[in-house]
Amino acid sequence: MYNKIKRGFTLTELMAVVIIIALLAILSTGYYKRSVEQARFSEGLMAASAIVEGVNRDYLEQKMNGIDEVSIPAINQLDISLSGAGCTSDSCETQYFTVTVDSDTGVTTATRKNGTYANAYSIQIQPHFAASNRDQIACVRGSGDGQTFCESMGYTACTEGVCVKPN
Repeated sequence: MYNKIKRGFTLTELMAVVIIIALLAILSTGYYKRSVEQARFSEGLMAASAIVEGVNRDYLEQKMNGIDEVSIPAINQLDISLSGAGCTSDSCETQYFTVTVDSDTGVTTATRKNGTYANAYSIQIQPHFAASNRDQIACVRGSGDGQTFCESMGYTACTEGVCVKPN
């Protein structure tokens, strides 16, 4: 009697495996994109933090020298160096952010400038000498998915588009 030996997989089993792998790939793509954006957020936060610290030091230096009418210096006059960033008197450009300083208040803002999240959010840091919200870091929603992204970074206390981390 002739016995047929079965080897290998059926077409149905192979298709089931392909479908499972495709679903896993689709699900992981979203997590991957968010992880990459979180790393880019860190780049903007570090650049804005460096600039606001330079503004804080300059402010304190002017106060220690007895200057009553303290002025916010141009960004390229601060005692900072940002690797890979081109700075002018108005702004610093990193790979993914444009960082500016408000000349009246000293508030430093890093705005996402390109990619999927372009103008979706910005990072705002209050200087140490601000009258209120000293040293506060906020994620300001812009267009599109900015609110969702700010919340995924832990900035969940939102009022009028400005999100901070809850106490």
